[in-house]
Amino acid sequence: MYLMSLFLYTSLLLLLFTTKGIYYCFRLTHHCLTAKRIVEDSILRRVTIMSGDNSVNIRKVAGELQKLKAAYDANKDEEAVSVLTSIKRYMIFFPTFLNPTAQSPTRKEELMLAREVLELGVLVGAKRRDLDMCELYFNQLQLYYTDVDPSELPESPLCLKTVGLNLVRLLVTSHIAQFHSELERIPHDVHASNIYIRFAVLLERYLMEGSYHKLLNSRKNVPSSEYIPLVEMLDDTVRKEVADCIPHSYKKLSVVAAQKIMMMNSLEEVLAIGKNNQWSLSDDKQYFLFNKATETDKFIIER
Repeated sequence: MYLMSLFLYTSLLLLLFTTKGIYYCFRLTHHCLTAKRIVEDSILRRVTIMSGDNSVNIRKVAGELQKLKAAYDANKDEEAVSVLTSIKRYMIFFPTFLNPTAQSPTRKEELMLAREVLELGVLVGAKRRDLDMCELYFNQLQLYYTDVDPSELPESPLCLKTVGLNLVRLLVTSHIAQFHSELERIPHDVHASNIYIRFAVLLERYLMEGSYHKLLNSRKNVPSSEYIPLVEMLDDTVRKEVADCIPHSYKKLSVVAAQKIMMMNSLEEVLAIGKNNQWSLSDDKQYFLFNKATETDKFIIER
């Protein structure tokens, strides 16, 4: 043991005098701190399991949850992500975490805290346009909505808001079959009565009908600000589909008409889409010219 310590000490001294010595020392320090945290977490887990006392973790999560709410309300999304990571270090020790049906002396407190943390995780993910984050947190959260008796854990005021966000996420990712599967979980009377679910249902209807103008206008009627980023992502998807269809529908299309069709805010945005899709421009840059149109094409829109 003594020789090993001496060897490590000597190696560190040698590293300090090399060009990359400082870099490797920082790396070694980082790994040591990471290992220290893992050991501390392991000890905390064992103590919690052996003693059955989860009060320390409850207090830690409750305290971090207040920081998370503050960051979320202040629109500090990256700070919120950092706090979420910190919270999960303690929440993982909850016997009910990822298994809400498990028994625990602090079961009610664990369920309430974990559910609220996961709900905020979904909302933060939506604001950041992070679809993977939304999916991860919602999949964990859904267990708290479906596997816990309402008499034990009253319905959260954020429940249908997060469920609606998940439905919109499924539309953005073109998982239409899963959208309908998730919709079947929700009582039919809620489809029309709740603003969040009704909004998602309307978006899906517009998609199926091909009512792209209604879909692109839906941003004006979002039920809450968290929906705006996802609706904008859906708008981008729809505009891409429309842009893919244009060369097969027109031989010649004015830039102004293209702006109206795709409901873009400026001609510059339309020109950018044309450039990305390698559309040819007329010499006066007023028209898009397409060579892919077939003999059956009938429309030539010039204004």
